[in-house]
Amino acid sequence: MALPLPKTSALQRLIYVSRACAPATPYRDTMVHDILKAAQRRNTGLGVTGALLLCRGWFVQALEGSPEAVDDVYAHLHDDPRHADVTVIAKAPVRSREFGGWSMCGRELSAADEAILDLLESDGGFDARALTGRSALTLLSKVRDLQMREAAPAKRPRRS
Repeated sequence: MALPLPKTSALQRLIYVSRACAPATPYRDTMVHDILKAAQRRNTGLGVTGALLLCRGWFVQALEGSPEAVDDVYAHLHDDPRHADVTVIAKAPVRSREFGGWSMCGRELSAADEAILDLLESDGGFDARALTGRSALTLLSKVRDLQMREAAPAKRPRRS
């Protein structure tokens, strides 16, 4: 039987969605990379981990860390001109990190991610505002798993 979470926790997870504001230009192609690079530098110093997804013009992001650090990062991104209609869909204390190995992992879903896109669009199109905290966490966990697979060195066949 799981014990209840204490009323105050040293670890918090915040999940939000927002509209991406960059126009479809060459900059849009590097936007996720640029955001991840800056977030990795900033988040490492703050002890924040998380995952970011850009899909069909929507950002979905989870941030994990101390409540103060998570609030600091959230305030920074809330004022970022690349985001509009920023909406928190979950914020709660947690026992452990889902993205503990990543100061920030992420990607933009593309045609190469067909299975995920098919699932997301099975109900008529992807709308991040329809995500719950649980469904967003599941989606971001899939992004993390993709990143881990891509980061793992390819196994080479043994020579006989």
